[in-house]
Amino acid sequence: MPGSFIGIIQQRDRVTISPSASFHADTLNWQSRVNAKGGSVSSAIAAVDAFVQGIYADNLKSKILYCNVFATNAFAGLFEALWYPVGVQSEAINNGFNSAMYSLSTGLTNNSGAIAYATTGFIPSAHITLSNSQLSAYVRANVAAKTYECVLSSGTTAASEWSLYFGTPQTNSNQGYLAAYTFNEFNQGFGAVTQPGLMTGLRNSTQLQIWINGSLIGTRSAFNQGTVPTSELRIGCNGYLLDEFETRPIAFISAGQAMTASENAQYYSRVQALQTALGRAV
Repeated sequence: MPGSFIGIIQQRDRVTISPSASFHADTLNWQSRVNAKGGSVSSAIAAVDAFVQGIYADNLKSKILYCNVFATNAFAGLFEALWYPVGVQSEAINNGFNSAMYSLSTGLTNNSGAIAYATTGFIPSAHITLSNSQLSAYVRANVAAKTYECVLSSGTTAASEWSLYFGTPQTNSNQGYLAAYTFNEFNQGFGAVTQPGLMTGLRNSTQLQIWINGSLIGTRSAFNQGTVPTSELRIGCNGYLLDEFETRPIAFISAGQAMTASENAQYYSRVQALQTALGRAV
């Protein structure tokens, strides 16, 4: 009889526990902030929570300081970050994006090329260093025909500009961008990055690296060190000049610390699984 009594109590617990109790605290925090902005994440919360749980399981959370998954049901609350450091605003400030530019199944798309970007409040110099940093972005469209479009960027001068470019970036006599990632690399480039998906640009103590969909596609050991940007990271444009607006669907961005080869592969796997669960993987 005592055994049966315990079983009844356990069954009652299973029945009365809220379904949200299984979600990670970080997921619920994100949901609460989106809801407070009049938005909802009911269609995506399970996929986002699987991503959150996976990042923690892979011991990658310490490397991801700022992250937006662009996974709200509708436009309201879209710019609430999933993760952000202490002292940084949770919601990026929208400048020009509107509800017609977003759907959960597609991502955030400035397909008109109008002035549209979001200012995150994340200042690289306050959180990462020259020898330990990464920027990542997931762009969904074929990028071969696009030039001079920047998905993620920070900097106030040419010497402190860090940017992610898919396709062929602009070059001039003063500065030659890495095709994917500037990080103050002058008059040199890796060549155009044309495949869509997750791009991660990182710098450690000895190298600049560009990773596409979990594979290393380029390294640079001799490069201009420059300085860490002291301006906010911006989504959807060149942060230094506030131009070169990204017109392809943006489905994910992050910033943080450099990753090892195995960590980059794990990170891509988790981001790709998130996009697959949301029905927008490439």
